Amino acid sequence: MKVVKKVDSIKLDYMDEKTEFYSFDLIEDDKTLSIHWDENLNLHMELKFSEEASFFITKQDYVIYAVFDLVYKSIVNGIPCGEYTSDKYRKNSLNYNKIVDKKKNIIWKSEDIEDNKMIMSKTNNKYELVFIGDSKNNSIDIVFKGYNSEYYPYNSAFIILYQKLQNIKFLCCEENNNYKSYQYRKRIS
Repeated sequence: MKVVKKVDSIKLDYMDEKTEFYSFDLIEDDKTLSIHWDENLNLHMELKFSEEASFFITKQDYVIYAVFDLVYKSIVNGIPCGEYTSDKYRKNSLNYNKIVDKKKNIIWKSEDIEDNKMIMSKTNNKYELVFIGDSKNNSIDIVFKGYNSEYYPYNSAFIILYQKLQNIKFLCCEENNNYKSYQYRKRIS
């Protein structure tokens, strides 16, 4: 049985004063899950690893878990933005069938990097993110297009994930607008 550890630290790095975009690094042992925007306003979820291309989010990291739980449930329930009631955005859409399998796993094929994909699965008290594809320097990158996504409107769920993670900055940090970088280390219990 594989031992699943909680995230060791969350690193929020300031990127651009005008847009206030942050890069989020969730660090677990020798793995880093980085979530950030590029200059074309595409969202990236990149896993840097040494051996295994998977990352776990557990309930021990409740704030982060709750954000991933919101994204997972909104996609699996066919309501990616949490507000659509029209049938055209529900489970019967072609895009829903592209990304949610019969076991309720979310399978997201990167929109700019042809062979890369991420599988998000939920079991009991954790989410597992498995990255599959072209591993350059032990790193696999998944792209979520901000505009003209072939998975619309489900791409918006991951954009909401980024926005919710940005709110963690305000929960963890002292109120000081001069912070350029912040790192929150969890106590190992």
